[in-house]
Amino acid sequence: DLQQLVTLLAYQYILHRTLTHADIPDNPTVESERRQFFFGAAIGIPTLYVHGKTENRMMRRILENCRNTRNSRRYSGYVRIPAVEYQRGLIRLIRKDGGGLIEMLRLHPLMDDLEQRINRPHEHAVSHRLVRGITGGKLGSALKLNSQEFNQASEAFYRNTLRAAHMNEAFTVFHAAVEDMDSWQSWRSGHYNQILLWLLDGKNAVDFLTAVKNDVLSDALDENNCRRLIYLLLLVLNHHRQKNAGS
Repeated sequence: DLQQLVTLLAYQYILHRTLTHADIPDNPTVESERRQFFFGAAIGIPTLYVHGKTENRMMRRILENCRNTRNSRRYSGYVRIPAVEYQRGLIRLIRKDGGGLIEMLRLHPLMDDLEQRINRPHEHAVSHRLVRGITGGKLGSALKLNSQEFNQASEAFYRNTLRAAHMNEAFTVFHAAVEDMDSWQSWRSGHYNQILLWLLDGKNAVDFLTAVKNDVLSDALDENNCRRLIYLLLLVLNHHRQKNAGS
Protein backbone atom coordinates (compact mmCIF):
# COMPACT_ATOMS: atom_id res chain seq x y z
CA ASP A 1 0.00 0.00 0.00
CA LEU A 2 2.81 2.40 0.86
CA GLN A 3 4.61 1.61 -2.40
CA GLN A 4 1.39 2.26 -4.33
CA LEU A 5 0.87 5.56 -2.51
CA VAL A 6 4.42 6.80 -3.17
CA THR A 7 4.21 5.74 -6.83
CA LEU A 8 0.93 7.61 -7.30
CA LEU A 9 2.39 10.66 -5.58
CA ALA A 10 5.34 10.55 -8.00
CA TYR A 11 2.89 10.49 -10.94
CA GLN A 12 1.05 13.42 -9.38
CA TYR A 13 4.29 15.39 -9.18
CA ILE A 14 4.99 14.61 -12.84
CA LEU A 15 1.50 15.51 -14.06
CA HIS A 16 1.56 18.80 -12.16
CA ARG A 17 5.14 19.43 -13.35
CA THR A 18 6.24 19.79 -9.75
CA LEU A 19 9.16 17.60 -10.77
CA THR A 20 10.50 16.96 -14.26
CA HIS A 21 13.04 14.74 -15.96
CA ALA A 22 15.67 17.38 -15.23
CA ASP A 23 15.25 16.70 -11.51
CA ILE A 24 16.63 13.16 -11.75
CA PRO A 25 20.04 13.21 -9.95
CA ASP A 26 22.78 13.04 -12.56
CA ASN A 27 25.97 13.86 -10.68
CA PRO A 28 27.80 11.98 -7.91
CA THR A 29 27.30 14.65 -5.22
CA VAL A 30 23.53 14.89 -5.59
CA GLU A 31 23.22 11.11 -5.93
CA SER A 32 25.24 10.59 -2.75
CA GLU A 33 23.06 13.08 -0.87
CA ARG A 34 20.01 11.09 -1.86
CA ARG A 35 21.44 7.68 -1.06
CA GLN A 36 23.06 8.50 2.28
CA PHE A 37 19.74 8.50 4.13
CA PHE A 38 19.02 4.91 3.09
CA PHE A 39 22.48 3.68 4.07
CA GLY A 40 22.52 5.78 7.23
CA ALA A 41 19.18 4.39 8.39
CA ALA A 42 20.34 0.83 7.68
CA ILE A 43 23.39 1.08 9.95
CA GLY A 44 21.98 3.48 12.54
CA ILE A 45 23.85 6.72 11.80
CA PRO A 46 21.94 9.36 13.78
CA THR A 47 22.93 12.51 11.84
CA LEU A 48 23.51 13.23 8.14
CA TYR A 49 24.48 16.27 6.08
CA VAL A 50 23.15 17.96 2.94
CA HIS A 51 24.69 20.91 1.14
CA GLY A 52 22.81 24.12 1.94
CA LYS A 53 22.56 24.89 -1.79
CA THR A 54 21.82 21.38 -3.01
CA GLU A 55 20.67 21.16 -6.62
CA ASN A 56 18.22 18.39 -5.73
CA ARG A 57 14.78 20.07 -5.74
CA MET A 58 13.08 17.00 -4.27
CA MET A 59 15.58 17.00 -1.43
CA ARG A 60 14.84 20.67 -0.78
CA ARG A 61 11.09 19.90 -0.64
CA ILE A 62 11.74 17.22 1.95
CA LEU A 63 14.04 19.44 4.03
CA GLU A 64 11.39 22.17 4.13
CA ASN A 65 9.33 19.71 6.18
CA CYS A 66 12.17 18.76 8.54
CA ARG A 67 12.59 20.31 11.98
CA ASN A 68 15.55 20.66 14.36
CA THR A 69 18.04 21.16 11.54
CA ARG A 70 20.90 23.64 11.67
CA ASN A 71 23.99 24.72 9.78
CA SER A 72 26.86 22.38 10.46
CA ARG A 73 29.76 23.71 12.52
CA ARG A 74 31.94 20.84 11.35
CA TYR A 75 31.23 21.00 7.60
CA SER A 76 31.04 24.50 6.19
CA GLY A 77 28.10 25.08 3.84
CA TYR A 78 26.25 21.94 4.93
CA VAL A 79 23.04 21.49 6.91
CA ARG A 80 23.02 19.03 9.81
CA ILE A 81 19.90 16.79 9.71
CA PRO A 82 19.00 14.23 12.38
CA ALA A 83 18.05 11.02 10.56
CA VAL A 84 14.76 10.68 12.45
CA GLU A 85 13.81 14.27 11.53
CA TYR A 86 14.39 13.45 7.86
CA GLN A 87 12.01 10.49 8.21
CA ARG A 88 9.43 12.67 9.94
CA GLY A 89 9.85 15.27 7.20
CA LEU A 90 9.10 12.62 4.59
CA ILE A 91 5.90 11.66 6.40
CA ARG A 92 4.82 15.31 6.62
CA LEU A 93 5.52 15.76 2.91
CA ILE A 94 3.50 12.68 1.95
CA ARG A 95 0.60 13.78 4.18
CA LYS A 96 0.65 17.31 2.76
CA ASP A 97 1.21 16.63 -0.95
CA GLY A 98 -0.57 13.26 -1.05
CA GLY A 99 -3.52 14.07 1.19
CA GLY A 100 -6.04 13.49 -1.58
CA LEU A 101 -4.47 10.15 -2.49
CA ILE A 102 -4.43 9.04 1.14
CA GLU A 103 -8.11 9.92 1.41
CA MET A 104 -9.02 8.21 -1.86
CA LEU A 105 -7.16 4.99 -0.98
CA ARG A 106 -8.26 5.10 2.68
CA LEU A 107 -4.66 4.89 3.87
CA HIS A 108 -4.89 6.99 7.03
CA PRO A 109 -4.24 3.88 9.21
CA LEU A 110 -1.17 3.10 7.10
CA MET A 111 0.27 6.58 7.62
CA ASP A 112 -0.51 6.47 11.34
CA ASP A 113 1.30 3.12 11.60
CA LEU A 114 4.29 4.47 9.69
CA GLU A 115 4.45 7.48 12.01
CA GLN A 116 4.33 5.23 15.07
CA ARG A 117 7.26 3.19 13.74
CA ILE A 118 9.34 6.36 13.47
CA ASN A 119 8.23 8.10 16.67
CA ARG A 120 7.93 5.07 18.97
CA PRO A 121 10.43 2.53 17.61
CA HIS A 122 10.79 0.51 20.82
CA GLU A 123 7.11 -0.45 20.51
CA HIS A 124 6.47 -0.40 16.76
CA ALA A 125 9.68 -0.62 14.67
CA VAL A 126 10.25 -3.94 12.91
CA SER A 127 13.87 -4.11 14.09
CA HIS A 128 12.83 -3.82 17.72
CA ARG A 129 10.03 -6.37 17.29
CA LEU A 130 12.55 -8.82 15.81
CA VAL A 131 15.07 -8.30 18.62
CA ARG A 132 12.31 -8.72 21.21
CA GLY A 133 11.36 -12.02 19.58
CA ILE A 134 14.96 -13.21 19.41
CA THR A 135 15.73 -12.32 23.05
CA GLY A 136 12.39 -13.42 24.46
CA GLY A 137 11.13 -9.90 25.03
CA LYS A 138 14.30 -8.53 26.64
CA LEU A 139 15.57 -5.80 24.31
CA GLY A 140 18.37 -4.80 26.67
CA SER A 141 19.81 -8.32 26.75
CA ALA A 142 20.70 -8.36 23.03
CA LEU A 143 24.06 -6.64 23.51
CA LYS A 144 24.88 -8.85 26.50
CA LEU A 145 24.94 -11.92 24.26
CA ASN A 146 28.07 -12.80 22.32
CA SER A 147 27.78 -13.04 18.55
CA GLN A 148 27.43 -16.83 18.48
CA GLU A 149 24.66 -16.84 21.09
CA PHE A 150 22.76 -14.08 19.32
CA ASN A 151 23.13 -15.78 15.91
CA GLN A 152 21.87 -19.08 17.30
CA ALA A 153 18.93 -17.38 19.00
CA SER A 154 18.17 -15.51 15.75
CA GLU A 155 18.24 -18.70 13.68
CA ALA A 156 15.93 -20.48 16.13
CA PHE A 157 13.51 -17.53 16.07
CA TYR A 158 13.50 -17.25 12.26
CA ARG A 159 13.21 -21.01 11.63
CA ASN A 160 10.54 -21.67 14.23
CA THR A 161 8.54 -18.79 15.72
CA LEU A 162 8.67 -16.30 12.84
CA ARG A 163 8.32 -18.94 10.14
CA ALA A 164 5.24 -20.40 11.84
CA ALA A 165 3.70 -16.93 12.19
CA HIS A 166 4.30 -16.15 8.52
CA MET A 167 2.94 -19.53 7.40
CA ASN A 168 -0.19 -19.08 9.51
CA GLU A 169 -0.70 -15.61 8.08
CA ALA A 170 -0.19 -16.93 4.55
CA PHE A 171 -2.73 -19.70 5.15
CA THR A 172 -5.29 -17.15 6.36
CA VAL A 173 -4.92 -15.21 3.10
CA PHE A 174 -4.84 -18.41 1.03
CA HIS A 175 -7.94 -19.73 2.80
CA ALA A 176 -9.91 -16.54 2.00
CA ALA A 177 -8.81 -16.66 -1.64
CA VAL A 178 -9.78 -20.32 -2.01
CA GLU A 179 -13.13 -19.66 -0.34
CA ASP A 180 -13.78 -16.89 -2.85
CA MET A 181 -12.77 -19.06 -5.81
CA ASP A 182 -14.82 -22.04 -4.62
CA SER A 183 -17.88 -19.96 -3.75
CA TRP A 184 -21.33 -20.38 -5.24
CA GLN A 185 -20.70 -17.38 -7.48
CA SER A 186 -17.68 -19.08 -9.09
CA TRP A 187 -19.46 -22.41 -9.40
CA ARG A 188 -22.37 -20.71 -11.12
CA SER A 189 -19.98 -19.33 -13.75
CA GLY A 190 -18.59 -22.83 -14.25
CA HIS A 191 -15.08 -21.57 -14.91
CA TYR A 192 -13.31 -23.70 -12.28
CA ASN A 193 -15.81 -26.54 -11.81
CA GLN A 194 -14.14 -29.24 -13.86
CA ILE A 195 -10.58 -28.51 -12.81
CA LEU A 196 -11.53 -28.49 -9.11
CA LEU A 197 -13.47 -31.75 -9.45
CA TRP A 198 -10.47 -33.35 -11.14
CA LEU A 199 -7.95 -31.89 -8.71
CA LEU A 200 -9.74 -32.66 -5.42
CA ASP A 201 -11.85 -35.69 -6.39
CA GLY A 202 -15.03 -33.77 -5.66
CA LYS A 203 -13.90 -32.51 -2.23
CA ASN A 204 -14.56 -28.94 -1.13
CA ALA A 205 -11.45 -26.81 -1.72
CA VAL A 206 -11.71 -25.03 1.64
CA ASP A 207 -12.06 -28.35 3.48
CA PHE A 208 -9.00 -29.71 1.65
CA LEU A 209 -6.94 -26.66 2.63
CA THR A 210 -8.03 -26.96 6.26
CA ALA A 211 -7.18 -30.68 6.28
CA VAL A 212 -3.60 -30.22 4.98
CA LYS A 213 -2.70 -27.08 6.95
CA ASN A 214 -1.07 -28.86 9.89
CA ASP A 215 0.90 -31.13 7.56
CA VAL A 216 2.25 -28.09 5.73
CA LEU A 217 3.23 -26.30 8.95
CA SER A 218 4.99 -29.40 10.28
CA ASP A 219 6.75 -30.27 6.96
CA ALA A 220 4.83 -33.55 6.79
CA LEU A 221 2.86 -32.98 3.58
CA ASP A 222 2.91 -35.96 1.25
CA GLU A 223 3.83 -35.66 -2.42
CA ASN A 224 0.29 -36.06 -3.75
CA ASN A 225 -1.21 -33.35 -1.55
CA CYS A 226 1.79 -31.11 -2.16
CA ARG A 227 1.08 -31.33 -5.90
CA ARG A 228 -2.61 -30.56 -5.29
CA LEU A 229 -1.69 -27.57 -3.15
CA ILE A 230 0.58 -26.18 -5.87
CA TYR A 231 -2.18 -26.57 -8.49
CA LEU A 232 -4.68 -24.94 -6.14
CA LEU A 233 -2.33 -21.99 -5.63
CA LEU A 234 -1.98 -21.58 -9.40
CA LEU A 235 -5.77 -21.61 -9.75
CA VAL A 236 -6.09 -18.94 -7.05
CA LEU A 237 -3.54 -16.76 -8.85
CA ASN A 238 -5.44 -17.21 -12.11
CA HIS A 239 -8.73 -16.39 -10.39
CA HIS A 240 -7.21 -13.26 -8.87
CA ARG A 241 -5.91 -12.15 -12.26
CA GLN A 242 -9.27 -12.79 -13.92
CA LYS A 243 -11.10 -10.74 -11.27
CA ASN A 244 -8.67 -7.84 -11.62
CA ALA A 245 -8.96 -7.93 -15.39
CA GLY A 246 -12.74 -7.85 -15.09
CA SER A 247 -12.72 -4.85 -12.74
